[in-house]
Amino acid sequence: MGKKPIKGQDNLNRSGRPKGAKNRFTNLKESFIQSFKEVGGTSELTAWAKDNKKEFYKMVSTMLPKNVEMKSANELIITIESAIPEPKPRPKRESKP
Repeated sequence: MGKKPIKGQDNLNRSGRPKGAKNRFTNLKESFIQSFKEVGGTSELTAWAKDNKKEFYKMVSTMLPKNVEMKSANELIITIESAIPEPKPRPKRESKP
């Protein structure tokens, strides 16, 4: 027998999201991909990255996993922690008189 409805919430969908329906994250991801294509896609991102290397690497580092843990059959645990250093500043060029 089904669950008794909560008072005032008789019309809840208790079976969850219908099969084939997209969740909110999928819709958001598709919107970002479409926007990315409309503003120039990979070539525009590459041009921006060349002019904004520090910001680009900072953005990329947030997308990488911080920790990876592996366990073997013999219970050996290997933990890899990534630490991406800040980019080193370029030496200043001497200006010609």
